Amino acid sequence: MRLAVALAALLLAASVQAVTLPPLERAIAYRSILRTGNTAGKSPWRFGQVLNKAGLPVFEVDESGNPTEEPRVSNNPDFSSLIETTGPFGARKLYLITHFEAPAPSVQYVVELGQAPDGTLTPRNMKPVDWSALGGLWNPAPGSAPPGAPTWGARSTSRMPAPSPRPPTWPASRPRWTPAAATARWRDTWPYWDVYPADITLDLIKQKFNPYKYGHIHETRVDFKGNVNTFKWYTMGRLAFEMAYVLPDKKTVYLTDDGTNVGFYKFVATKAGDMSAGTLFAAKFTQTDATNGGSFTTQWIQLGSGVNKDLRALALNTTFADIFETASWTDGTGCPPGFTSVNEGGRAVQCLKLKPGMDTAAAFLETRRSAGYKGATTVFSKWEGITFDPKRKQLYTSMTSIRYGMEDNKKKGVASTTYDKGGNNDVKLPYNPCDCVFKLALDASNSATTMQAMFCGAVAAPCDPEDPTCNPLDTCDVNAISSPDNLSFMPEFDTLVVGEDTSDHQNDVMWSYSLANGTLDRIFSTPYGSEVTGTYWYPNIGGSSYLMAVIQHPYGESDQDHVTDPESTGPEAWVGYFTWKTVAKPTGLKFEPITPSMTDEEKNSPRWTPKVTLYRADRTPAPLRRPARGLLQRWF
Repeated sequence: MRLAVALAALLLAASVQAVTLPPLERAIAYRSILRTGNTAGKSPWRFGQVLNKAGLPVFEVDESGNPTEEPRVSNNPDFSSLIETTGPFGARKLYLITHFEAPAPSVQYVVELGQAPDGTLTPRNMKPVDWSALGGLWNPAPGSAPPGAPTWGARSTSRMPAPSPRPPTWPASRPRWTPAAATARWRDTWPYWDVYPADITLDLIKQKFNPYKYGHIHETRVDFKGNVNTFKWYTMGRLAFEMAYVLPDKKTVYLTDDGTNVGFYKFVATKAGDMSAGTLFAAKFTQTDATNGGSFTTQWIQLGSGVNKDLRALALNTTFADIFETASWTDGTGCPPGFTSVNEGGRAVQCLKLKPGMDTAAAFLETRRSAGYKGATTVFSKWEGITFDPKRKQLYTSMTSIRYGMEDNKKKGVASTTYDKGGNNDVKLPYNPCDCVFKLALDASNSATTMQAMFCGAVAAPCDPEDPTCNPLDTCDVNAISSPDNLSFMPEFDTLVVGEDTSDHQNDVMWSYSLANGTLDRIFSTPYGSEVTGTYWYPNIGGSSYLMAVIQHPYGESDQDHVTDPESTGPEAWVGYFTWKTVAKPTGLKFEPITPSMTDEEKNSPRWTPKVTLYRADRTPAPLRRPARGLLQRWF
């Protein structure tokens, strides 16, 4: 009897001891879902094929500005979200939604995916999204899948840059645009309305183009059957939006602004999960330190409150002249009495007077001007990605470079007052073309209170002609970030993923940054002339984890001559991902880093980390239940 009791006690004691789980090593690779120009299933369309308002193909243009017989296909995919939907009896379907950054208006495709047991994603079918009822999709950029996206079947993205509300003019002697006179953007824009450059006139522009219809956050929803609904949220203002990130409260949305002399914004919805009504704010920064990218305190200025349907009516029936009266700036005296100076958007100083009763129109249709008018900070340069760390309750965000209005009355290190004239000059930092990733602390109401640089890029040392590993085109240090763009946070692993959009690294890179130990590892390198976009983390879809990565416009921004190299991988873009089986109770990860791309073969190809090591918490098994009374006696 005593032996039996002792044996039971030993079993109970052993059962509650923690079991140390060894790290898991997983071989991984970059897997492509689609390259631009590909087809999927029985779809008649090619991935990225540009369509006009009627859903018909847009064609390339000849030297005379007339259409050719070659359909236009965009090599500019950007945010590519994975949306998991649920149907009858718990059936699942997985969709990919990809929008293309250019041309403007652009295109968006929904792709039905198959998912294999090892996580491999295969395109089954594909269709374009119809945005014609909302005037087309203007220059969409990165995006986010809001919390609860599988429930909403939705994700929000952004539109950049917002077109100017001032109509273009040219001499009466040139009533038509010739191909030489039309900019590349406008040449690409008008075929959406089935008007090619050879036929563009000022009357057509006035008739068809209302700039206040563009520059707003949009949302795309897909259900189990593949039905798609589109929304445009005028409630979040009108900017050169780069990113809209919804916090877990499903009310607070942080908004970054891409361009020169831009700001930072926050939208708070009236009701959680409903973006159709709420209040818009702009940030006022006070600098407290200028070292290592700077530190700031943050205050929020309310711009206005509105309801989407009312704001849409304003956008359709309002002109710039209805909102502001303008005057000229005079050096030495500034704006005339009654006018306020604003310096935003790289347009230099402007003198504005808000017309009576137009506060709401200014807040939501001229958001950046309204912010500057009310004293918010509009000096930042290309504010890019943003993501959220729930454990530390802080945001991580990036900018392309510290320049222009962010410098203290300088432009690229040369004395200049252009970008600070008439503005607040709130930011005074040393020029850094390689820029930084910043963190913003949030208070209990999810409002950012401080901002501080976390880590920055650095200008590379001059190249030694005798050093074969030194590339003079890498003007930023290859072992640090350069022009950080898309960000995504992996909270389970305390890891921040950073994608570059840079001209200061010849090959753009995706980095993994460990918050636990501050290490930065290169995990992905893209071919000549491309950038990393669509960086986004999905911790568990059907038992697999996915880190998305898009290779946009290979050979498109630089090194165009290399597209004919024997090692060339072609100008078609990639939409792809890394995947591994989801693990329980992860504590961290470590990607095996890769070296910089050095040879022609490496610079022509995507290169990626071959392995990830996943760390897990110790497992404490549940203790054995004490046997029922009398059971041991019966056993023994």
